[in-house]
Amino acid sequence: MRFALALTGVVLALLAGPRRAAAELPKGRIAAVGGLRFFQGQADADYPTNFVYGVEGGYQPSWYGLHSTLLLGSFGATSDAALGGAAGIAQLSFAARITLGLGEDVPMYASGQVGVDLLRSTEPIPIASNDRSHIGPGAGIGLEAEIAPVVLALWVRYALIGEETQGLTAVLSVGTGD
Repeated sequence: MRFALALTGVVLALLAGPRRAAAELPKGRIAAVGGLRFFQGQADADYPTNFVYGVEGGYQPSWYGLHSTLLLGSFGATSDAALGGAAGIAQLSFAARITLGLGEDVPMYASGQVGVDLLRSTEPIPIASNDRSHIGPGAGIGLEAEIAPVVLALWVRYALIGEETQGLTAVLSVGTGD
């Protein structure tokens, strides 16, 4: 949690700097993603940090836009109460996004997003809950660099806020944008 707060402070400080014109932002984007998912509370005790992978895309006509991510993963269980040795997950996120340029000569951007997350698992998360489907709000921040035609991004998203499956996902994406 301290890491997320520190990263938020860095991004806010960067946003206070010079801004790139909205017309220069990539309007569309699709990317392959990979990262780590950190559950909180009992879900973390049952299924510790695990690798996730997937795809993301978005449309951003100006400094505002829409963004979506599909993450998949297999989380190894550490609890004896688990029915299987692992829980497969699929997490779908939809968000409204605001993006600002970080400089006049550098194609880098900082973004913030808020939206909704849906998570479905093959095993209950946490195990004692018997719940396999979860829905809740999420928020995230990210940094993007455009190295034509490649767009690289590092995202941190806190998903399912207030749910038993809430947690932090850190993702690196490599894609293309227009």
